[in-house]
Amino acid sequence: MKKLSLLTLVFIFSMSAYAQNSMGIGTETPNPNAVLEIVSPSGNQGILIPRYTTAERTATAFTSNLTDTDNGLMVFDTDEGSLYFWYSGVWVAAANQTFSEMLATDSDAGAQNITNLADPVNDQDAATKAYVDTLFAGIVIPTFSEQLLSDNDAGASSIANLANPVDAQDAATKSYVDTLVGGIVIPSFSDLLLQSDDAGASNITNLADPLDGQDAATKSYVDTLFGGIVIPTFAEQLLSDNDAGASSITNLADPTDGQDAATKSYVDTLVAYSSSSPWTITGSDLSYNLGNVGVGTDAPISPFQVQDKLHFFDFVVDSMGIDGRIIADNMYYDGAALRNVQDGRLSFFYMTDGNIEFLTADSALADEDRFNQIETTLTLKSNRNAEFRGTVEIGSVQDSTDLSSGQLAYNGGSLYLYTGAEWKDLVGLSLPYQSTVNGVSNLLDLENTGNGSVAYFNLNNSTSTSNAVNIITNSSDPGSSALYVNNDGFGPAAEFNITSSGNNEYAMAARTVGVGSAAYFETNNGSSSTPTISGNVVNGGGSVLDLATSGTGRIAYLSNNNASNSANAFTVTSSGSGTTALFSNSNTGTFNNTVQIINAGNAAGLSIQNQGATTSFGLTNTITGNLNVVGNHSTTGAVSSNAITTVSTAYTVTNSDHIIVLTAGTNQTVTLPTASTTPGRELIIMLGAINPGLTHTIQVTGVDNFTYEGYSNATPQTMTTASGGKVMMTLRAVGNNWFIVSTVLSTNT
Repeated sequence: MKKLSLLTLVFIFSMSAYAQNSMGIGTETPNPNAVLEIVSPSGNQGILIPRYTTAERTATAFTSNLTDTDNGLMVFDTDEGSLYFWYSGVWVAAANQTFSEMLATDSDAGAQNITNLADPVNDQDAATKAYVDTLFAGIVIPTFSEQLLSDNDAGASSIANLANPVDAQDAATKSYVDTLVGGIVIPSFSDLLLQSDDAGASNITNLADPLDGQDAATKSYVDTLFGGIVIPTFAEQLLSDNDAGASSITNLADPTDGQDAATKSYVDTLVAYSSSSPWTITGSDLSYNLGNVGVGTDAPISPFQVQDKLHFFDFVVDSMGIDGRIIADNMYYDGAALRNVQDGRLSFFYMTDGNIEFLTADSALADEDRFNQIETTLTLKSNRNAEFRGTVEIGSVQDSTDLSSGQLAYNGGSLYLYTGAEWKDLVGLSLPYQSTVNGVSNLLDLENTGNGSVAYFNLNNSTSTSNAVNIITNSSDPGSSALYVNNDGFGPAAEFNITSSGNNEYAMAARTVGVGSAAYFETNNGSSSTPTISGNVVNGGGSVLDLATSGTGRIAYLSNNNASNSANAFTVTSSGSGTTALFSNSNTGTFNNTVQIINAGNAAGLSIQNQGATTSFGLTNTITGNLNVVGNHSTTGAVSSNAITTVSTAYTVTNSDHIIVLTAGTNQTVTLPTASTTPGRELIIMLGAINPGLTHTIQVTGVDNFTYEGYSNATPQTMTTASGGKVMMTLRAVGNNWFIVSTVLSTNT
C-alpha cells in the first residue's frame, strides 16, 4: 500500500488540468473528446507499465495473491517483450494471441460481427451469412392448406392438440363433436330425410364405410385415409431439402435469441440505425460530437458521464482497500445541489480558480445535498503547488535503480530525501532522534530569511546536569572544527551570556587535553586597529584577564612577528591608583628570574619612563647590558642577562643558557638540549659576527626535530644559517620539537 500511495502521489504531481471535462498530461489542449490525453513534451517518452521477467511474472509469490477480482491487471514481460493481462486465473498475452486462445478465455463476441470470414469447407467451420442465405434460398415451407391441396390423405393419422372450433370453417375436435351429439335424438333416417336433408351440423353415427363415390364417409374411413399423413417439422423439412425454391418465409416473428432467424424488418432497422448513428469510426478511433454520452444514466449532463464507476483497469483488492475507482465516483451536481453517491470513495473537481480539489463526503445515504459537508484531502493549485490535509503516506523506493533528485522514501521509521547522490535522513527534524548517517553533506542545514533565529535551544530544567547542546568531533583533520561560527554581518560571531547573578561559573570555558592551544584568536584585516582580544569589567572587582597554569609551560607568551611593526608587543596602562604591572614569584626555592628581558636590538633592553616623583625602578637583581631609565630611579642588587658569548667552533647549550651569541670568525655548530626535558623553554641564538662567508649549524639531540610554527611537515634535525642572512632566531621547546618561533633578518649588506 505504501508503494501504491507513492505512485499515486507521483501521478497526482505530474498531472496538469486545462479544461472542464478533459485532462491533459504534457499538453495544454487535451482532446475534448477524451477524458485523459497524455503527450510527451519532448516527443521521446511513453507510459511505463510495471516490468517483470517471466520468472517474476509467473512466480507463485505473485500469482497466489491474484484472483478474478484482479482481472485486467497489466504488466510487461521483459523476457518475451510482451504485455500481459490477468484474466480468470491466467496471464493472457495482449499481442500475438490466436483466435482459439482468445475464445478459450472468453467466447462472448459482445454483440460484435466477425468480418471477412471465408465460406465454410469442413463440418465444424463457421458459416458465413452468404453461405447460409444460399442454403435457405430455395426452401419453401408449405401452409396447411397447400399441404392438403397437394395430398389430403391423412394416412389414418390424427390431428392432435387441436383447439375447439370457433369459426364455421374451423376443424372440429372430437370432444366438441361429442358434446354436441350427446343430446341429439336421431329419428329414422327416412324421417330425417323427409323433414330435411340438412344435417344441422349433427353427426351421422353408425354409418357404414362408403363403397361408392357418393357414399357418406365415416370418421374411421377418413381417419384411415389421413392416418399415414405426416406433416414434417421445419427442421425435418430443412434436413430433407433446404432449397426454398425462391420462396419467402412469411409471418416470422422478430428474433429474440442469438440463434433466431432474423426478419427483414429487424435487419432493416439495424442497418438504418447504423447508417444514421451519430458515432463515426475512423480507423481504430470512435468519435461522437452531437450530444452527451451517459453510462448508467439516460440523462447525462456532461459530454461524458459515468454514473457509477470509471475504471482505467478493473484492479480490485479488497484486502488493501482498492476498489478500482480512480476518478469522480463520489459526487455529482444535479443542476441545483452538490450530491454524493452512496458508498462513493473519491472525486476530484476542477475549480474556477484553476485548482483541482480532491473531495470526499462519505455517507451511508445517497443523493443528499453535500455542499456544506465536503472535505478536501488534496488541492493541486494553479501555481504548481500542492496542499495536503490529513496523512501523506510515502512508500519505499530506496532499492530502485530508477532514481532522481527530490524523491522521498520511507524506510524503517525514517523519511529520506534523494539528493541525486545519496539518501538523506529527514527524520532528524523530529525529536528525540538518534541516527548514524554516512553522508557527504550537511546532516542539518537550516536557513532563515526572516528576522527570527535560525535555531533556539533551551534546557528548561533547573536540576539538569547535562549540557544544553553537545557538539563533538573526532576528526583528525586540523582544519575540521567541532564548532564553526561565521558572521557575515556586523554583530559578534558568538556571544555568551550568564543572566543569573548568582552563577559563579565561566560564561565561556575552553579546555583541551591535546597538545594545541585551548583557545586561538586571530584578526585578519589589514585595516583593523581594534584588539584581537578585548575585555572589560563593567561592574565588579574582578580582573579583566586572569591567567594561571598548573603545568610546566608559560602563563603567557606575547610575540610580535612583524619586523616592520613598531608598536609595543606588550602594553599595560592604568588610570587607577594601583600598580600598573606586578611580577611576583612566591617560590623561595627557585633560581630563575622573576622578570627576564632579552634584547637583540640596538635599543635598551628595558626602558622605564617615570613622570612621577617616586622611584622608577627598584630591583634586587643585577642588570648587565644597556639600560635606559628616564626619571627618578634606584637600583639595588644585580641583574643578569644569562647570555653566553662563545667563539668556540662547537658549543652545547646548558640548562641555564637563554641567549647564545656566536662571535667566532669561522663556522660554528650549536647543539641543543633535549626539548622534552624543558617544555616551554625558549632560547635566543644570535650571530655576533656578521660575515657573509660564514655558515653556522644548529642541531638537535636524539629524536628531536626542528619545526617552523604553523608548518608541522617541516621536521629537519639540523639547520644552517648564514651570517649574511638570519642574525637572530627564537626557539621554543614543545614535546620533541624545537619550534622556530621568530627570526630577525640582517639589514647589513
